[in-house]
Amino acid sequence: MKILIIGWYGTETVGDKAILAGIIQDYHRRFPSFQLTIASIYPFITRQTLQELRIEAKIIPTYSPKFPLACASADEVVMGGGPLMDMDALSIPLWGFFVARIFGKRRVIFGCGLGPLKQPQYIEAVKRILRLADEVYLRDSASVALAQQFAPGKDYKQIDDPAKDYLVSLPPASPSSDHPRRVALFLRDWPRNYAASLSDNEYNDVKERFERNLGSSLARLAEQYAIELNFYAMHTFSVGEDDRAFNRRFISTYLDGVNVNQAMTPSSVSSIVYAMQSAEVCICMRYHSVLFAHTLGREFAAIDYTMGGKIEGYLNDARALDRYTSLEEIAAGNLDRLERIIQTSVQTSEG
Repeated sequence: MKILIIGWYGTETVGDKAILAGIIQDYHRRFPSFQLTIASIYPFITRQTLQELRIEAKIIPTYSPKFPLACASADEVVMGGGPLMDMDALSIPLWGFFVARIFGKRRVIFGCGLGPLKQPQYIEAVKRILRLADEVYLRDSASVALAQQFAPGKDYKQIDDPAKDYLVSLPPASPSSDHPRRVALFLRDWPRNYAASLSDNEYNDVKERFERNLGSSLARLAEQYAIELNFYAMHTFSVGEDDRAFNRRFISTYLDGVNVNQAMTPSSVSSIVYAMQSAEVCICMRYHSVLFAHTLGREFAAIDYTMGGKIEGYLNDARALDRYTSLEEIAAGNLDRLERIIQTSVQTSEG
């Protein structure tokens, strides 16, 4: 049995690493043995991921003649999680599935979400990918509904994000109890493509007000409750926007003189799990930081930068919308829910 996993590997976030581990776990449950190959945009990144996860697999460069050859020879070609959204890299699963179909190989979409999708060329690419797939497993109900609209007639199945399956299989971490009250922050720069409906001036204005209001609130709460603010990165590669670059700018601009620590080394699944389990409360912005905190049973607040997209969709399916606040709300000065979650968490730890 030869399995080829394709997608955004080589630019993976910590969430993508957990997705990969979850997909491989699933295949190990179903098949006694198989040969695994992963197509990677930047193989040196994926090589590090495999070392962290202790996974044995062959890595091939996505943008090379080896990619179509692997799609033609594998028994199953798997689009391995992550979003199918407005991005040129949709060519990877589209081309991979097209070659696999020519050679009669099975095509599977495993644990993906759909969107944001605004541009006609990307919508058409996703429609073609869905039509080419033999099996489609999507990670939220909103994605299932959109897939049924884009390519009706298929049996779309909703499953848990594969990252969640991997997280629940991990042994619990044992963080030290000898530490000050910690707030763990998993923030990111707001991508322009998530605000396609705004003009450049509107986007820059909302972005600046969001950062300023959030920074002011965190500084005030840190002083009031003697909180230690710890900044972590769900993504630590320049392709895809390194969260450490945002953290440095945010801290230097808005948190001068505040008790702050910033993790600077590349992040792994285990390091993020430990960070969350060491904190009284997690402030989550990237999608998988929300999923991690919820799955691990941590106190958390979710900041939705997707304008009602995948983060709200996840929390709605998980019946956890009480943890939701939007970037636009914070930009407008409405931080009541976010501050209440932080205050309640640190006060509970105090008493």
